[in-house]
Amino acid sequence: LDVPDTLVDQQLDVLRNRFGSRETVERAAADGDIVTINLVASRDGEALADATAADVEYTIGSGQMLDGLDEAVIGLSADESASFASMLVSGPLEGEEADIQVTVTKVQTSELPEADDEFAQQASEFDTVEELRANIRERLTLIARLEQASQARDAVLETLVGQVDIEVPEHLLNSEIDTRRKQITEQLAQAGLTAEQYLADVGQDQTEDEFWTDLEDRSAQALKAQIILDKVAEERSLDVDQNDFTQHIMRKAQSDGVAPQQVADHLKEHPHHIEEYMLEIRRGKALAMIVESATVTDSNGSIVELAKLHE
Repeated sequence: LDVPDTLVDQQLDVLRNRFGSRETVERAAADGDIVTINLVASRDGEALADATAADVEYTIGSGQMLDGLDEAVIGLSADESASFASMLVSGPLEGEEADIQVTVTKVQTSELPEADDEFAQQASEFDTVEELRANIRERLTLIARLEQASQARDAVLETLVGQVDIEVPEHLLNSEIDTRRKQITEQLAQAGLTAEQYLADVGQDQTEDEFWTDLEDRSAQALKAQIILDKVAEERSLDVDQNDFTQHIMRKAQSDGVAPQQVADHLKEHPHHIEEYMLEIRRGKALAMIVESATVTDSNGSIVELAKLHE
């Protein structure tokens, strides 16, 4: 796997920004400056309660917020304001146009350290910037390999499910669909969204009916995959040992952003989840066995050597 120099440069710039210094300046804001701003959206002269923000840091020229914001703040000094019209990008009025008043409260410049050996010694354990760049490239390569491995597993399983003719028991399918539908409905309700609003937010070109139909199809495919993997695990007499279980807890903790002990404590309080974990581990081992025996090619038609992806 080849990591482009541009990606290495981007990661190096992120590190430089972390070690950069800021200086508050008494002048009008210019492109590249960091401004602290307050935003108030209104319609017909009335402020919209759900469309205000205070003490927001914004880098002019990044284009990461509202359309027209860059043009509005350029030339403003601290305590000066400007108004412009723009489309709201979040909240219950997302996608609707409003009048925006932006007030600059602070203007800062950012000075980044040079990407040289001195910076490498300050920001890392390496003596030279070339060693630092090599380490960044190595980490990006590992991430790309893990992503490739994940894509390979998904592709192999999808192909296998498509080739094997299995009828999913109707009661299992209905239960799975009901569970998934309930989870999604509750999540949308918590976010104050309807399914239609959600689809518009994520840019999905689907009707609500098509979305739920797709959910049913994915539920059926997921159950087929589970049946296949359970069968493979049974035929190959795959077992789950203590090391497998410990590693699964470690991965689960990392994925959820919590301490492993927190996951272990949860299992003590809810022991019925242990069986679910055991099934996940067993199915994972069955999938790994299938993937290792498969021939997978990348987008260029080259064979992906799966055994080397974790090296």
